[in-house]
Order: sequence, then structure tokens, then C-alpha cells
Amino acid sequence: MVMKPKWVTLLPAHLRPDEKRVRQLDQLRVEFGIAHRALAMRVMSSAASTRKVQRHCLKGLMMQCPEASGKELVRMVLASRVRTAPGYYGMTDEDVDKAVQSISSFDELCDYIVSLDEREPAEPDPLGLGRIIDDILAAEETDRKEPAQSLIQSLERTYYELAKNHPDRDEHWVLANTWLGRYGSTRQAKDKGPEWAKFVAYKDSHQFSILKPPRSIRGLALFLVYKELGEEPALDYAIEFSRIMEPIMRSRECHVFLDKYKERNPRTWQENQVEQESPYSLYWFLKGVEFGQEHPEESERLRKEVLGAPGDGGPAPP
Repeated sequence: MVMKPKWVTLLPAHLRPDEKRVRQLDQLRVEFGIAHRALAMRVMSSAASTRKVQRHCLKGLMMQCPEASGKELVRMVLASRVRTAPGYYGMTDEDVDKAVQSISSFDELCDYIVSLDEREPAEPDPLGLGRIIDDILAAEETDRKEPAQSLIQSLERTYYELAKNHPDRDEHWVLANTWLGRYGSTRQAKDKGPEWAKFVAYKDSHQFSILKPPRSIRGLALFLVYKELGEEPALDYAIEFSRIMEPIMRSRECHVFLDKYKERNPRTWQENQVEQESPYSLYWFLKGVEFGQEHPEESERLRKEVLGAPGDGGPAPP
């Protein structure tokens, strides 16, 4: 095992850079004779580390408060930062509430907190080493986000191309075929068959089909970031995803989801009103949606009992 430089061990685990950035920063330390503690302090004060702190805080809050809305998560993260920062940034609870209204994503939250940090006087940096350290750490953040951003952009391109070429199709069809464009030819889809792939495509996309673009495809894309790439990459989009889900959740709570679905997706609804015997029948899936609206308590009980129902599997990486 390669021993970590001393300055790395001085950092909390969630603030330690990846191996590539550790090598780059340690080369800088050796070249300019930077003390280990000084380098550790500079890394901790960087904007990239500020983002890591907020991500770590957000993850903890989501575990503690799994039912919290996007707005509530923003407020809790921001309030935590304000209360632990030197001087509290001079912000009152009213200031925090006002700021929360204009923040709708994790990136916006981090940008706002970094802007608060920049109000504090900066340490002298005559050799520009602080800027170099910041750039190295910022590159790590960029690399970290690249897989998720690439996935989102790929899905959005497919979606808009399908919508352009098939103007007669409704939202659910376009979203489901966007899913199929990425996962329909995977080994998992080939092993389980085209009926399974179509079923999962429609299942995964149905809730977003009551929304209008760009929120519909954005919601599906962020959902698939979680399913394909996992929890850590999805953290950056948790607040935005929660905001996108709010009207969907309200429609279910008010028992009008199916009404909105039929309004946005009349063709898909009509095309799947013929009973089918297949275990991957969209007819029975939509009947389940209908039953869920008409009998919400019974539907929830059955859902918990039938966790292994066909189609519960998610997409595997292509």
C-alpha cells in the first residue's frame, strides 16, 4: 500500500482528493516547499472543498430526513453552513428563507455558499499557488460530474430527436423510447427480451410523462443517473430531482395523477386498453396505475407485498 502524504491524512476523509489530484498537489508541495499543514488548510478552504462539504452534509440530511422536500433540503444545508461558518455570514433566519426561494439545484446552492465565502478577506497569494491548487481541485469536480452530465446530454439528444421526428406521439411514448434508445440493446435487455425492455421503459418513464418538456426529460434523465451510475453521482441532482417530483407527488396525493396522465398521453392510454396475457403487459401496468388512484391504501399494501413483480429491475449500464 502506498503511504499517503501527511497533508492528506490531516484532511477529513470526505475532503481528500482522488489519487490523481493528490499526486499533482504533492508535486506542487515539493516544488515550492509548502508545509503539509499549510497545504491541508489551503485545500480545505478551496471552493471545491466547500462543495464537498455541502455534498457530505446533504447526504447526511437525506438519510436523517428521507421525506424532506427539495426546498427543505436547501434550507437545512444552508442553515447548517451559516451556523458553523465564522461570523455566521451576518445572515438571519429571514435571510436564509429568502435565499432558499431562489435556489433550485445543488449547484446553485454551492454557488451561493461560495459567494458568501468570498465576502471574507482572502489570504495573500503572491506566487499564485492558491489559484493553482483551486484549479487542480476544480478539475476533480469536473471529472467527477462528467459521467452523469454525459448520460443526461445523451438522453436529452435522443428525446428531442424522437420528439421532432414523431410529432404525433405523446409524451410517454417519447420518454419510453428515449429509455429504449439507451438500454434497449443492452445485454440485460437481450437476455430478458424486448417485452421486458418495453415494460421497464414505460414503467420507469410513466411518472414523468405528466410533465411538459424540458422537465419531463430532465426528470427521467436524473432518475436514470441514479439507476445507472448510483447514489454518489445522483447526489448532485437530488435537490433538483426533488423539485421536479413535487407536482407528480401532489397529483398522487390529490388522486388526479391518472387524469393528468390521460390528458398528456391519450394515444398511449388508448393503445393499451386491450387485455394481454404477457407478464410484461402495459395494459395491466396502466390498470395498476388506475387502481392506485382509485384505491390508494390498498394499492400501497399490495405494492409492499409484491416487491419482486416483473419489471422491477432497472437498467444496466450499456
